[in-house]
Amino acid sequence: MKKFILPLLIASSIISSCTPISLNKKESAADVVDHQPLPPKGMDEFMRYIGDNFHYSEEMINNQITGLVEISFVVEKDGSIADVKVTKDLGFGTGEEGIRLIKEYGNWTPGYQKGKPVRVAYTLPIRLNLMDTSEA
Repeated sequence: MKKFILPLLIASSIISSCTPISLNKKESAADVVDHQPLPPKGMDEFMRYIGDNFHYSEEMINNQITGLVEISFVVEKDGSIADVKVTKDLGFGTGEEGIRLIKEYGNWTPGYQKGKPVRVAYTLPIRLNLMDTSEA
């Protein structure tokens, strides 16, 4: 049977997983940001980018990898992306692929609190599913 792999993002989890963080001990972060950071073309386009560009290795396919990968990163005050790391991994290179996609996407519009840009931590969940297209 021919298999087709489809990554899905959980959009509500992305939005609820944004947390402002402080740059250092002297600079405190707000509990809630007034304006969330956004990818340059918006969240829908970002989710489409992740889904369209997640590359599956032969090893991922052969092992029928399914489940949730989580990548955390920080959107800096200037919109650059920093501290990209895997917080939940399924193995077989899934975490590394998530990191690659975040780093390659580019800068975001920064988050704002009280009119000033703030650092915002994100956790991006990427759900991987195997789908059988021979029955479609």
